[in-house]
Amino acid sequence: MLQQNCEEFAWEISQLRTPDDVWDASCAYFAEQGFDGVFYADINGCSQKIRTNIDASWMSADDDPNYAARDPFFRHACNDASVKPTGALFLSEHPYLDDEERRFISNAGDTGLRAGLALPVRVRDQAGLCGWNILSSHGRALVDQHRRHSLAQLRFAALFSHTQMQQTAAAPVSASPLTGREMECLQWLACGMRTKEIARKTELSPATVEFHLRNARFKLGASTREHALALALRDGHITI
Repeated sequence: MLQQNCEEFAWEISQLRTPDDVWDASCAYFAEQGFDGVFYADINGCSQKIRTNIDASWMSADDDPNYAARDPFFRHACNDASVKPTGALFLSEHPYLDDEERRFISNAGDTGLRAGLALPVRVRDQAGLCGWNILSSHGRALVDQHRRHSLAQLRFAALFSHTQMQQTAAAPVSASPLTGREMECLQWLACGMRTKEIARKTELSPATVEFHLRNARFKLGASTREHALALALRDGHITI
């Protein structure tokens, strides 16, 4: 079921240097598993970190200025450590939701993301909570398949991504040498290959190739792929 090995993903994001890069790689990983909408919240007594790649324009359809604050995720998803199905297609599994909460979830389904999983990282207490809501536009069948076969891997990915975002936020940013995979992907890019062609050549997923190229660009201080190639050639990392 999983398109990318979880250990490979963990190794990849352990090489990243900023929370934004970890977030981007995590969204790419979950997208490979069929979850194209990702919401992450880490709330404690000192700070509030919320990230999402979901278009929130649908929220403006409600007249309540506190609409976002009424998201049932914050009241129910992290009350215990269990993984819970989320989204409009799973409303029947949550009879405790009130009418307002059901309306919120139904309206959120207008984005096309109607099924998902809540992955708690830290159970809610007086200080706050931490967790992920990964959502899919591919329907209930995909989510149910993950519930049967892949929960441990998805929970590991969520926890490790959270840990890496914390660690990279606290660590100073510094350049590091290119890895073998990063140089290999750059080398094939210099030969004129596109991402999918590099993926086939290296037996990696396209998302993993994108990860390596993005990481190489960051390490080289390049603004574009072409700039990264020029710098890698200059520094002797690749040849033509």
